[in-house]
Amino acid sequence: MKIDLHIHTNISDGSLSPKEVIDEAWKNGVSVISITDHDIIDSYTPELFSYAKSKNVKLISGVEISTKNEKAGIHVLGYNFDLNNKEFSEALYKVRNARHEYLHNVAKKLNELGYFVNVEKLDKIDAVTKAHITLDIVESQLPIT
Repeated sequence: MKIDLHIHTNISDGSLSPKEVIDEAWKNGVSVISITDHDIIDSYTPELFSYAKSKNVKLISGVEISTKNEKAGIHVLGYNFDLNNKEFSEALYKVRNARHEYLHNVAKKLNELGYFVNVEKLDKIDAVTKAHITLDIVESQLPIT
């Protein structure tokens, strides 16, 4: 039995949609998965659970929660929680807002160093990550062809 309990989708900093993640799991013989996007659980819809079931892929609810301990970043993986828990959803929303504050602070510092960060574009990403910021900088430095 193949299991993968730490997968990111394009809702976070992955490249595949939640449905495409299910397809890849099925194609590769992975029978149990958990989508653990950063600080967001929007991948989990009744339709996605039905789709996973139709592919014989067991889908376990999961999330990767960002926190800090004495200025060190920590990512905590959580599983099998109540997707309808309003307090939990609100707490994740607050963590995502902290990600946007981080985006603005980092962009300011990077701009002072001569790097352009498209904050307006990145602010549209609900669960913006360091990977999004890095990719944006790299893409803005590439020559236009």
